Amino acid sequence: MSENYTLDGYTLIYLPGPGGYSGYNPKRRLTEVQTISSNVTLNWGTVVEDQIITLTAPYCSRAEFLSLQGRYQTNDVNGAPSQFHFTDSYYHFDVELLDLNGNPYRGIYQNPELTMKILSVLAI
Repeated sequence: MSENYTLDGYTLIYLPGPGGYSGYNPKRRLTEVQTISSNVTLNWGTVVEDQIITLTAPYCSRAEFLSLQGRYQTNDVNGAPSQFHFTDSYYHFDVELLDLNGNPYRGIYQNPELTMKILSVLAI
């Protein structure tokens, strides 16, 4: 399956680079409880609590970095950071952009890194 990444309808071209996607690693909540006669497993399913995903690459184009920067600097009507839709090959996420870094160099950006906080997730 080809890896495709989109952020609010914008298909990312350079990000992430090879091995540059931290991936989504959901945590299951369950516990074993002992009763008088046996053990019972309580399962709360998958919980999303402050899961962070990152995209990194050796470089990206100036246009792609500035597109991401425009989104990163956007706030909603209440002044809070905006929420975006991020999609990888397996999940649709609602995310908040936490950080965007990169070093400009001769028309490209070196070592760009985009950090996102997962707010909700839906499997494709």
